[in-house]
Amino acid sequence: MQPHVKVYMKHFDIGPEDIWYCEATGEQHKFKEMHVHHINGRGKGMDVIENLMCLQPKIHARAHGTIHPVSKSDFMYIHKSFLAGQRKKFLV
Repeated sequence: MQPHVKVYMKHFDIGPEDIWYCEATGEQHKFKEMHVHHINGRGKGMDVIENLMCLQPKIHARAHGTIHPVSKSDFMYIHKSFLAGQRKKFLV
């Protein structure tokens, strides 16, 4: 398991089999079926909860693709809202 995934799991005290939220859509899936995304890239010092968000694969693809892309600033807003306890649907 990748270190950034462990950081995310430890912060929220969840396991791979637990049901968790896609931060962007509010949908719930098994955590192991989702992706932990680095909002502002990877590298030294970037595996911190402020830079990590959980996304279902189709939304994660929008972070790296050209079809219906989502900006880093939008993901940061969504993530900060999630960390503040606002679990709602931002994207469809």
